[in-house]
Amino acid sequence: MAAKLIARKDVIYSMGIDPGGTSGWAIIGIPRNSMFNDAPRKIIVFTYGQVTGSYTDQAVHLMDIAASYKEPLAIAMESFYPMKPIIDESYLSPLAVIHRVQMLIDMGHVHLPIFYQTPNQAMQVANDERLRRWGLYVQGPDHIKDGTRHAITFIRRAKDSRPLRNTAWGTGRK
Repeated sequence: MAAKLIARKDVIYSMGIDPGGTSGWAIIGIPRNSMFNDAPRKIIVFTYGQVTGSYTDQAVHLMDIAASYKEPLAIAMESFYPMKPIIDESYLSPLAVIHRVQMLIDMGHVHLPIFYQTPNQAMQVANDERLRRWGLYVQGPDHIKDGTRHAITFIRRAKDSRPLRNTAWGTGRK
């Protein structure tokens, strides 16, 4: 479980979420100047975990973790498109968590931007070898690694896209 942090104006955060029967999450904080300017890239904050329980409990817990960081945090959640004609509850569990998280955001439980990414996007940017090289590989459940992949993938996507980073964290003039 993450320690409650107070947001610093010089750090921006990306929270990656891998939803499912067990949902993995990771939060990565980097210097604001490395996103909006040419300051060296470095990871200042890296925390992670996983949540279990009912889908609603998971969504509330995830959004409570996100809210503890206040702004500037952007949420990058794995999207889920069923590729198999299976209607098993465990197979479709990512959809249940995704929809509950989106509902909490829509209801104002947290006022944070959410962005969706495919598993392929995250795996192309942050495979296990790269996570190890970057010091972000966590032994154990894949849920945490997948949450980490989404957090770092979103940071890299935003660095390459001014509109995306401005939507996520403002214009950089904070």
